[in-house]
Formats: sequence, structure tokens, C-alpha cells
Amino acid sequence: MYAPQQQPVPPLAMATASHLEPNVAAQHAAAYADPILPTRSERARMNHETSLDTHPSADGMDEAAGTLQRAGNQADLLAQRGAQALHRGSDALHRGSEALHRRSDAIQAQARRLSDNTSAYIQREPMKAALMAAATGAALMALVGLLSRMRGGR
Repeated sequence: MYAPQQQPVPPLAMATASHLEPNVAAQHAAAYADPILPTRSERARMNHETSLDTHPSADGMDEAAGTLQRAGNQADLLAQRGAQALHRGSDALHRGSEALHRRSDAIQAQARRLSDNTSAYIQREPMKAALMAAATGAALMALVGLLSRMRGGR
């Protein structure tokens, strides 16, 4: 006959199962706690140095619950710090975008002023403008010819 296979119970679920001994449950819970949490001997030393109200309980289930509570508190703290960092990054991106728009507007305004000034000069002094354009063109052609001869000589 066909017997359905049972799915394996995740270790965290096993840690909370009432059929396990308290020490086994505490070990499973500690495996999922933040590895930064102090070891038992470090906790004992810290508790001895600070106060007795944080002394680990003799009951393994209480110890597991405390470990899970600390891990949850650390996760909450990390989530808050992540949200704050995301908010700061978003603010910085927004400020950068605004600065870029302001700078772009300033450059466009300057280009319009230069274009308007050039057009006005051409209308006031058409002969000078034509001579300057011809001189500029001749200078550019001389430069291009010089550069091409220098490259051809290599």
C-alpha cells in the first residue's frame, strides 16, 4: 500500500515543538539566532558584570524564548537602520536631481544669451561678422592642414 511521506519539519518548528526536551529546543533556537549574539560564557560574564535580571534561566525554553526575542529585536533594529539608509539615499538622489536640473537650466539660459548676442552683433555689424567668419574658417583650415601633414609624416 502507498503511504504518503511526511515532509521534514523545519528546525525552527522543531524548536518550538512541545515534544522536544527544553535543551534541544534551545539549541535549535540558538542556531537561528544572530551569530553576533554572545556565547553562553560571554553572557554569564556580562550578566555578572551588569545585573542579575538578565541571567539566563535554568529552563531551556525560557532561554530559547529569550534568544529568539533578542534575535527579533536585532532584526527590527536592522530593518529600521535599513529604512533610514534608504530614506537618506532617496533624499540625496532627489537633491542631486534638483541640482542637475538647476545647472541644466543655467547652461541653457547662457547658451540662449550667447546666441542672442551673436545674432544681434551680426545684425549690427554684418561686414565685420562676415570677415571674422572667413578668418576663423581660414584659421581652422590651416590647422587641419597642419595636423594632417604631421600625421602623414609618421
